[in-house]
Amino acid sequence: MKAIIAALVLGSGLSTVSNGQGFFGFTNPNAATHIGSIDGPLADADIWGQALAGLTPDSLTPVGIPRQHYRGYVVGGDTFVPFSIPGFPPKVFVQMAAWDGEVWGGDFTKVPSTQIGYTDIVLVQLDVPPGPLLQPNWTQSAIVPLVPEPSTWLLAVLGTVLWCIAVVRSGQLPGHSQERSLQSDNRKVGKTSQSKQGDKPLWISPPPISA
Repeated sequence: MKAIIAALVLGSGLSTVSNGQGFFGFTNPNAATHIGSIDGPLADADIWGQALAGLTPDSLTPVGIPRQHYRGYVVGGDTFVPFSIPGFPPKVFVQMAAWDGEVWGGDFTKVPSTQIGYTDIVLVQLDVPPGPLLQPNWTQSAIVPLVPEPSTWLLAVLGTVLWCIAVVRSGQLPGHSQERSLQSDNRKVGKTSQSKQGDKPLWISPPPISA
């Protein structure tokens, strides 16, 4: 009777792990993350990494939480894969995405696709305690794209807009300034001519000479 009960329990356990879940170690010891190019500086605390996992290479979704880097390596940890995985031991495809968290924040889903670097995709056996915690053996480093600087024409347009705002506030538009100057000169000339006319002495006729 005990043997039957043990067999039932064992069968139940195998049924559970046959569509189980598990953990893997989220770190990149063989593929340091770089900025700009493979020869660029190593990623540090402002660069974030997100683990992606799926049953197939084209079905990867974020798992775990984003982690920061230190000298090229993501400061990761045990990462749980929450979806059901057939077979035992369970295995999943894993990739890491990396981006500039100082610019784009810590939410992977809100980062522009052109600003994300990726490792290669590898198959990882998950840890079902008390088994060993395995890490993805990535060999292709994630290269985080440089944040684009404002283009020259954009800076020129911005400069023109700021100049126009300054001119409007000062009230000295190019055409108006010249027109005001001419009007001011005309007024000065008019005042001068009136002043000259007013300064002329009045002609007083001499009295008639009596005989």
